[in-house]
Amino acid sequence: MHASAGWLLEHIGYRPAYKIAAGIRCSERRTLTLTAHDGATAVGFAQALTELSAQVEIATGIKLRPEPTLVGAWTATANDPQQTKEIK
Repeated sequence: MHASAGWLLEHIGYRPAYKIAAGIRCSERRTLTLTAHDGATAVGFAQALTELSAQVEIATGIKLRPEPTLVGAWTATANDPQQTKEIK
């Protein structure tokens, strides 16, 4: 089954410009694109992506995978709470 991630997010209630977390919103044009505002952090983005994916999976049974691949230093996410990874 193929479905647009943006459509799935809208199906569960997200809309353009919707506030996801502190400093993180859906783009004003596209629900699928997240944008950074004052107060946004890399950890906040990682947590927001994990939460969005979990909500879609609970509602639809479809598991989203993030794109693009995360690079740089990332710490404690819901999927990897015990490790810090450095990717070069």
